[in-house]
Amino acid sequence: MFFSSDDSAKTNTLNLFAKELKLRNTKKLHFKMDDSDIADAFVLPDANVVIYSGVIESMKN
Repeated sequence: MFFSSDDSAKTNTLNLFAKELKLRNTKKLHFKMDDSDIADAFVLPDANVVIYSGVIESMKN
């Protein structure tokens, strides 16, 4: 796979958070947290949302 290191605990937390948002998407989104210093995120056509942990670490609030 193209992920450097899946962080399962953060991935589970992220999916629980997203579920609470009650998004009304036509496709069910699947979130994946990748443990990497990269500050980036992207969405694949199959509705997989990949967030690198560097994004979270770079946030102030």
